[in-house]
Amino acid sequence: MMTRLTTTLVLLLAAPVAAPFGSTCDPVILDLDGHDICTVSYPDNFIRISDVHAGFPAGCGGAGTTVGIGYSSWPYVDFKSVAAGVAVGDTISVRYVGWASGSTGSIQIKVSVSNDGVTWLPCGTAPGRNFLGNSTVDAVTCTSPLSAANLYVRLETVTLSPALIFLRSCEIEVPELCPTCQADQGFDGPGGSVLSICDTGGTATLAVEGAPANTTGFLLASLQSNPTFVWDVGAVLEPLPVQLILPFSTGLSGEFVIPGVPLTDAAGPFSVYLQSVVVDVQQTMGYGVSNSVRLDITQ
Repeated sequence: MMTRLTTTLVLLLAAPVAAPFGSTCDPVILDLDGHDICTVSYPDNFIRISDVHAGFPAGCGGAGTTVGIGYSSWPYVDFKSVAAGVAVGDTISVRYVGWASGSTGSIQIKVSVSNDGVTWLPCGTAPGRNFLGNSTVDAVTCTSPLSAANLYVRLETVTLSPALIFLRSCEIEVPELCPTCQADQGFDGPGGSVLSICDTGGTATLAVEGAPANTTGFLLASLQSNPTFVWDVGAVLEPLPVQLILPFSTGLSGEFVIPGVPLTDAAGPFSVYLQSVVVDVQQTMGYGVSNSVRLDITQ
């Protein structure tokens, strides 16, 4: 039994520390206020969705609010997201404002998606309209036909336009994958730290959040559950007797994160009980204690 626990904790120790992990399942917009990165090689450049929000780079014209498509020389524009974890069946919503200084006739704009920027699959097409002096918000929503760590999105006119169509105020939205979290056993407090182990697709992310910034902590682990009030820390500890201890330090935001936690092992199935204790001078005994989590390892 001890070998199982040692294997699990060794893998935890070997995993790199990651940025803070968010567990919300609300749809997230993948673009943020960013920079004018349009280049003279447009549209061959990829504009990161994360670098664009309230307006695109100005059609290679400097610091502005729009990018133009529709001409034979500029028929489309591509955007690349930050790591998004888009899955087959996810909803992708693309919104933008389009306008033109001259009559375009009825022009449709189609949206395509890709996971490599080379092979494109159709996502949807906005109804045709004349973009002359128009500032209507268009929206195209589709079900993702692919899985992608980085999502590429292409906006392209179905036919060439006699006038350049300018797009601005683009938002590209996909739902965040909802993680499946290991069982919260309770036994938290004092202090505000929270321990979670949530599946992010094959492996899990272990996160201690809400602890004091830049403090020392200890992740306690045991194959046994024996909730007992421990006077030295002023709290109930579940993983007793403690069989392994992993020391750690929190960052500026009071978080400690380990990605890539394995959920399977040849010795499975078995469960590991984990709980964190952090130095917290605001607490009576000088320690803050998180909830306990049962990590179920399968074969």
